[in-house]
Amino acid sequence: MKKFILLLSAIFFFSNLFVQGQETFKYLTHTPGSLSVTVWNNGIIGDNAETGASGFISWNGINGIWGSCLVFGTSARGTANGGAYSGSGFWDMVNVSSNFAAGFSEETLGIVTFDQVSTAIISDNNATNPYGFDVIQKTYSLTGENVVFCRNGYVNSTEADVTDLYAGFGGDWEIGQTQANSGGIDTDYNLVYVYEPGSNKPYFGFATFDSLSGCKVWPNTFLNETQARNDAFTYISTIDQVYPGVGNQKSSVGSYIGDVAVGDTAWVTFAIVAGNDLGGIKANTARAFEIAKNAGWTTKIINDPTDINNSQPLTQNFKLTQNYPNPFNPSTTIKYQLPTNVKSETANVKLIVFDILGRQVATLVNQKQNPGNYEVQFDANNLPSGVYFYKLTAVNFVETKKMVLLR
Repeated sequence: MKKFILLLSAIFFFSNLFVQGQETFKYLTHTPGSLSVTVWNNGIIGDNAETGASGFISWNGINGIWGSCLVFGTSARGTANGGAYSGSGFWDMVNVSSNFAAGFSEETLGIVTFDQVSTAIISDNNATNPYGFDVIQKTYSLTGENVVFCRNGYVNSTEADVTDLYAGFGGDWEIGQTQANSGGIDTDYNLVYVYEPGSNKPYFGFATFDSLSGCKVWPNTFLNETQARNDAFTYISTIDQVYPGVGNQKSSVGSYIGDVAVGDTAWVTFAIVAGNDLGGIKANTARAFEIAKNAGWTTKIINDPTDINNSQPLTQNFKLTQNYPNPFNPSTTIKYQLPTNVKSETANVKLIVFDILGRQVATLVNQKQNPGNYEVQFDANNLPSGVYFYKLTAVNFVETKKMVLLR
């Protein structure tokens, strides 16, 4: 009954956007600039494997993807629902309510007016073991800008609090000579990208505007469903090295959400970006961060590396790096950076460690600090093996990363 009431509330809230009940498969195509992106009302972006219908993520008319979608899961299960992007994986999401037939809407957030906005409520009812979430999937674009945002609200319409939730976004890429694709990761940009080496084809990728908890590029292999679900969760909860080779590539990026109480909605925002080359996709990602900040989705800014009038070097941002080594036993190193534009009298820095149940197990830093690069040793000699998280809070910057103690 509680789930039913929450779902009705969500539908009533979006009553100006939705038809009542489930809508048949329909799509809309964002065309803000050089980037074009097809979105479907069952959560798929790109080609729709459910119907065999064609869609695209294209840059200047060059299509780069087979299909992409959300993925999510908790550490307690260690497995994901959502979609494994294509092939013999899995696709769990079904349309609950939407009105794609009416076309895009317009929405103003912060100081940004998005003129192409789609909204759908979807759920993982087709999953072998549903989490029971209703997911509000909204996509946004703005004429003249080369980015499409995908913002997902995870509505805990279950009967119990959800703990340790991760949410991600991923896709199966097909750029030019598909079997010759490669990829890369740039944690400064929260970005994972795929391209065809040695060609004049575009770079395509996904970025997250929340904490970067996982990213991965890997060859498209056909897996059984259980393995696909386990791998999908690993890829959004672990920052991994890039697959060292070429082939038909998949990629994913993930964010750590944490706990979601009954009735609450947790939002996470991703971007679909592209560019003529690596510098181009980074510049468009930097611009996406600026738009997201103006819309109120992030406080983080990444400077455009191609802007010669930029007075602040690219590295001058808040930064929390992945601990090394990871996994570790019993100690590991955590590095972070405070930018030069932060005044020491206001830069109260806190770095804490907590376990998978959210219990704080260590305070590594709790003091005011000057701008600069810092390095902290974490000794877990008195802690049991398992998954831990470390969170940096400084001024208006907050980021959390995962680490594994393995004895």
